[in-house]
Formats: sequence, C-alpha cells, structure tokens
Amino acid sequence: MKIKFIINSGISEDAKNQVIHAVNDNFIEHDYSIEFTGYHRHAEVIAKSSAMQFYDVVVAVGGDGTVNEIINGIAGTESALAVLPVGTANDFAEFYSLPHNIHEACRVIKDGKVHCPDLISVNGKFYATAGGIGFPSKVVRFANKLKSSGAVGQFIRELFGSRLYTVSVLFSLMRKNAFSNSINLIKNGLPLRISAFSLIIDNQPFLGGNLLMSPGAVNDDGTFNICLIDEMNSRTEVIRLLLKIIKGQHVALSNVMTWSANELEVESDNEQDFFGDGDLLCHSKKFRMKVVQRALKVMVPNNYHNRNIYDVSSCDTYLRNII
Repeated sequence: MKIKFIINSGISEDAKNQVIHAVNDNFIEHDYSIEFTGYHRHAEVIAKSSAMQFYDVVVAVGGDGTVNEIINGIAGTESALAVLPVGTANDFAEFYSLPHNIHEACRVIKDGKVHCPDLISVNGKFYATAGGIGFPSKVVRFANKLKSSGAVGQFIRELFGSRLYTVSVLFSLMRKNAFSNSINLIKNGLPLRISAFSLIIDNQPFLGGNLLMSPGAVNDDGTFNICLIDEMNSRTEVIRLLLKIIKGQHVALSNVMTWSANELEVESDNEQDFFGDGDLLCHSKKFRMKVVQRALKVMVPNNYHNRNIYDVSSCDTYLRNII
C-alpha cells in the first residue's frame, strides 16, 4: 500500500513527534512518505499531486481544515482519505468514531474498510461536514485569525485546543451587525427573502463538536440538511439559541426552518464568507450548493456503520461523552 501523510505544520511539536514515531512504527512494511504543509491550502496541492502519483491513501494529519484541503485535492480520484485527528476541530473524525490515539488511528489505515460518502459542492469547492453563511462564518473567520497569528497563534491553539471555537463565539458576540444577514433563496420551489442569523448546509449532525445542528443528518443519502435561523435581536437571545442547539431542541423553534435538498442557490445583498469544514471556502454574493454523490473514499473502522442518526431524546448520553 502506497501512503502519503500530510502533516499540518500548525499542530504542536509534541503532536508532530508522536505522529512521526507512530507512522515509522506502524508502516515499516509499506511504501509511505511524509510531507509538511508550508502555507494555507498547501495540503490540497500535495494531495492532488499524490492522487496523480497513484497513492492508495492520503492521510490528513490535523483537523477539519486539513481534511477539507485534502478532500479538494483527491475528490473523484481512486485515492482514499484517512485521518489522524490531531487538529483544533475534528468533526469529520468524530462522525466516523476515528480513534484519537495515534497508534489506533494508524491501525484503521492498515486494517479498516472504505466508505464512500457524498460531498457538498459550493461554488466549485467541496466540503464534507457543515458549512454556511452568517454568524458561524464570522466565528470561523475570528478563530482562523487567532490560529494564524504566528507564535501567538500557536500558543492560543495549545492553550484552548478544541475550545478555541467556543472562545471565538464569545468574541464574535461582541461584534456589531453579527446577528442579521439579508438573503434570498428558493425553498420548496418558492422564493424566500429573510434576514437570517445563519444558514447552515450540512451532511452530518454535529457542528463544532457539540452543536447538534441537524439531528437526522447522514452523509450518504444523496441530500444535505438545511437549517435556516431567523435574525437574532440580542446577545442573550443568541446564547439561549446556542443552548437549545446543543441538545438539538432548536428545530422546534418558530424562527428556525429545517429541510433537506440536493441543491440550493442563495443570494445575499452583500458579499459574505462561506465556511465549510471549519475553513473559509469562498467569498461572494451568490452561492450554489449541490450534493456530489459518493465523491470520496474514506478509510473507516471495520465496525463502522452509519449509526450517526440522532434524535433529540437520545443525544444527552452522547453529549456527556464529548463535553
């Protein structure tokens, strides 16, 4: 088996050393190589080159952002994606119950099976977990700004870890004009104009580790899930909403609309950031999303089956395991 490991240079030195030792221990009998990223979206370039060189597996060593870059490099090719989840956010790995122990995650690469999920395309870019516009994009922009601040960013990543996005939510709440974005879209064949707090289009239940945004979402049914939340009028209202989302209870609110589709077009009065897989993918007034079925190969544990369909009543046990 020919394997390419792409390591996000932004992870801690300790994590890098652990990964390199684990790879050398576990793949001595395989044809493998290791590359470090040197700039933003570099992993996509390396992954695309690896697919052209017929690597069987391309491994994302990092979080959701690294996963996204590699997806955009290998989608539609014969190369499979694997993940060693050592990033700030690991929603993709959590969906597949991939081990956080590096040696155990290496065994999934060697002995696991292949699952072929759908991807979501937005203006020509792919993502696998959740994406959208509005307040969450502002959170992602702020988090990425913190992470990219050189030595300070490295310190912040190590200090907060997966809680970095929680910190970013709190800071984003302090900003003016964060709670309303005027958008136009088509819902069930009818035009809709709304001042929205957020529009989320996702392929799995959780966003940001513990927000149960789409309780019934799966990633291989040919559709994506849409959650449209009306504008918020105060920080207190936003905090109450977030507490509802943690348990998936927001879907019953009168100012929340949810539905499924296989494509969606959205137009905003102003240019907006669209985030996907924890990264900013594009900046535009118009966004076209569509499902691309079975567009990716993913190495998953042998005991994996698509059990990630949560209802509101069953999520409390899961939440206790991740909070």
